[in-house]
Amino acid sequence: MGLGIALVGQIEGHVLHPLVMGRHVSLHPFVVSVGVSAGTILGGLVGAIVAIPVMGVGWAVFSTLRTPPEPDEPDVVVRAAAGVTGEPAAAAG
Repeated sequence: MGLGIALVGQIEGHVLHPLVMGRHVSLHPFVVSVGVSAGTILGGLVGAIVAIPVMGVGWAVFSTLRTPPEPDEPDVVVRAAAGVTGEPAAAAG
C-alpha cells in the first residue's frame, strides 16, 4: 500500500506537475523541472514555489524583446536598404 502511494506521488511530482505547469506558463516540461530543482537548491521551499512564476515572467520578457516589430511599409524599407530613393532619374542633357 505504501509503495503504491509513493509511486503515485512520484508520477505526480515528476510527470504531471511539469506538464500542467508548462502548459500554464508556456514553458517546456523539462524547463519546469529544471527550474523547480534549481529553485529548491537555491532557495529551498520558497525558491521552488517562486521559480516557475519568475521563469514565466522572464520568458515573456525575452519573447517580447527578441521579436522585431513589423515594418509599416516593407517596400520603402527594402528600397532604402538598397539605396534607391524612389525619385525618377534626372534627364541627361
